[in-house]
Amino acid sequence: MPADPARKRIRPARLATLLLASALLFGGCAGLRPNPTYNSERGKAEKREERKQQSSKKAAAGSRAKPRKTPVLTGGNDALDRQVNLWWGTPYAWGGNGHRGVDCSGYVCAVYTTVYGINLPRTSREQYKRGRPIERNQLRRGDLIFFNTDGTGVSHVGIYLGGGRFTHASNSDGVTIDKLSSPYYSKRYLGARRIR
Repeated sequence: MPADPARKRIRPARLATLLLASALLFGGCAGLRPNPTYNSERGKAEKREERKQQSSKKAAAGSRAKPRKTPVLTGGNDALDRQVNLWWGTPYAWGGNGHRGVDCSGYVCAVYTTVYGINLPRTSREQYKRGRPIERNQLRRGDLIFFNTDGTGVSHVGIYLGGGRFTHASNSDGVTIDKLSSPYYSKRYLGARRIR
């Protein structure tokens, strides 16, 4: 049978070269592996960038102690409740008196000025000297309550809300509401003052 002129015959040497080239091409691709050093360095860089972004978000938010949420209020929707809602979750900052950070006496000063139009001294010790003393069983909404949290006398102040609860700027939670009967605050309670 005569050879088909359209069909060319591949010489064995050329066939071997084509097979070798194909093996190298496909074997080489399959043999490529990711560079573990590159991937681990990239992962570290991404984590560093993520941490950097989180810290800048915290700084922008004033390093808020906990997410802001609406508290469960005890007295209704009056001016005091509105102020607690407005300040709720503000982070604690010693010497602070604004929404970026506030301490206990700064918080009490701001709320009392807004709600009752009364300017109080700046420190809890000075606030303790104002008004008249109130027994614990006579507490009314809006009374100031004082605590000895550091063993040196008056060192913390809050505003009584009624129902055994009070609002204050806690150094761990920021502006929050706690129960006066909680073991921590009950043990450190010093007294109360009625300012209005």
